[in-house]
Amino acid sequence: MKKSQFNILQTFALLIISIIMSSCEDFLSSIRNENSQSIESLLYNINDIDVCINGAYGAFCSNSYYNNVVLTQTLGSDEITNTKNPSILPDFLSISVYNYYFSYQCNTDNYQAGSVLMWGSFVTNNSNVVIKSIENKLPNLRNFNDTLNAERLLGEAYLLRACVEYYNNLYVGRQYHPSTLQLPASLYRKRAILGFEDIPEPRKTVEQVHQYIIEDLQNARKLLPQYYEKTIHPVAYQYRCKRDVAIAMLAKAYFQQNQFDSALVYINQLLGNQTGASNKYPLQTTNNYNQLFRIVDKTNYQANSKSEIIMGFHGNSAFRPTSTQEWSMFHWSAFQNLQNSDLTNLRFRIVMDSALIKSFLKGDTLNDVRFKNMIYITKNIGKESPAGQWTSLKHAYPTSNVVWLRAAEFHLMRAEIYLHKDNLSSSINELNIVRKRAGLDNYTFAGKTQLFQAIIDERFREMHFEGIRRSDNIRLASLSDSNAASYLPMPYKLGNIPLGNRALLITDSILHWNDERLYCLIPENEYIYNPALKR
Repeated sequence: MKKSQFNILQTFALLIISIIMSSCEDFLSSIRNENSQSIESLLYNINDIDVCINGAYGAFCSNSYYNNVVLTQTLGSDEITNTKNPSILPDFLSISVYNYYFSYQCNTDNYQAGSVLMWGSFVTNNSNVVIKSIENKLPNLRNFNDTLNAERLLGEAYLLRACVEYYNNLYVGRQYHPSTLQLPASLYRKRAILGFEDIPEPRKTVEQVHQYIIEDLQNARKLLPQYYEKTIHPVAYQYRCKRDVAIAMLAKAYFQQNQFDSALVYINQLLGNQTGASNKYPLQTTNNYNQLFRIVDKTNYQANSKSEIIMGFHGNSAFRPTSTQEWSMFHWSAFQNLQNSDLTNLRFRIVMDSALIKSFLKGDTLNDVRFKNMIYITKNIGKESPAGQWTSLKHAYPTSNVVWLRAAEFHLMRAEIYLHKDNLSSSINELNIVRKRAGLDNYTFAGKTQLFQAIIDERFREMHFEGIRRSDNIRLASLSDSNAASYLPMPYKLGNIPLGNRALLITDSILHWNDERLYCLIPENEYIYNPALKR
């Protein structure tokens, strides 16, 4: 190999490692310094491969990736709107009149969806390096534990690659539907970029992307351990993904496709077969609801830990608790001091849209702990003014862990699935377990369409500001030409999504779920450097 070519490969390797190391210094004290690592050690040393997968976690958990996923998915829904305080920079300036989602900029730094795709590519590339190494049997496995850890690392790599592509497809791919299967979606790279020859990659179709997501998640489910075992796994694996994360993502992927029978299989694996209950991930008690969003300790998220959280993040690394700056980009709603509970340094850049406010108001705000614990209504003071704006405190604690997957979401998914299967009693049981924890009375059946609306509303309130609503709106509207249309609530029944605040930004009075405004362009830089892409 020519020296110049070797230097290029080293540069790619060091780029991977620089991503890895930015937030993992405490964990990596026993592993060789990144400056001494080459592409050879990265591919052949099992400990360094573990470092590489940590880099994938670091990029995935970062403000630049997962924070932007939640933020952009929230901005793209009918959950929020701009603050009415003209002195605070509004986030919606980044949304153009033409594009319902985000304005297109060639520079990915100014294009929030482009930034998500860019940071997602770091996750994918690190994962692909690990997959290349282990599938090609490159590491020297010295004992049985090394073999088990190689399988576990391979499972983590498959999982993270699938998760990134799941979110990427929410931006540049269409909703899974018979009419969209052959439309272009994300790139779904399966090769590690270790040289210039690895860069060309064409876009895949919606059908291909979803097929690859399911395949990768199935591989992860088979390879990942159910629990952390201290006699087998490195200490750091306590804070990384176990098998149930793959099972949860399989449920989400099938649910987003409206493939309800398949989704139910994995929800039952995750929660157990008993409706209205979960021993593996029991819901927090009513009195401790707000503690879900205030966990500050390193936590071993796994089954039977008496927590509803399936997976959460500890900051910009899988191994380090957050600092006060770690989740600074999450402060787009409000900031609350964990030490004394005082609201300080408020940043009311975005506030709740009337659609979410109405959803809470038509419930029971006197008893709903989500309203009492999580909703803050502004006063006519400084950055809070004007009075009467609603915001959420879910992301108000910069030192706390960020919740990624939790059981309440899957109970409400199962409630909808049972509704579609005409198992109405089980549907209501699943709905009521979430309502009961929220401090609400059991739901009283008043018709199938009304039950469907109640499930949608409960999911709106329970999962608000967690990046769920936008994809829910599109998925529900895509059911308009299915058997579910007969009991589908409006506006989904007509194939339209609720506009919320967007009615102020676009001239349309309705917006179809497959409208091009809902989807983003591939960033210009990808066309410049990827010769396999065609416009």
